[in-house]
Amino acid sequence: MAKESSVLRKDKRRHLHYYAKVLNRDNGEIVGRAADISMTGLMIVRVDSIETGKTYALRLLLPEVIEKSASIDFEAVSRWSKKEFNPDFHVIGFETTHIDSTNEKMIIQLIKACGFDD
Repeated sequence: MAKESSVLRKDKRRHLHYYAKVLNRDNGEIVGRAADISMTGLMIVRVDSIETGKTYALRLLLPEVIEKSASIDFEAVSRWSKKEFNPDFHVIGFETTHIDSTNEKMIIQLIKACGFDD
């Protein structure tokens, strides 16, 4: 398991009020639900673990339309995976590897609209 330390993280992740669905764009399968997000990555919750070190083409389904879009598309590498406090779930950390400027703006708006202030 790769290090998941917040010391290695480039910017602070924001917890979301709404656990948005995250899909694999290649096959349409649900990867999990986004629990927190930042400009450089996100953490998802799901029932089972996934392979770390793998690049995924992901789509985050938005709770409301932002910038005339219902989703945010990006590529990310799975960096770590571990059991959640609730042993029925895993949490997986992803690092964003490719995202365009329009989708970056939508992440900022998502954080403002659905993120906890901390």
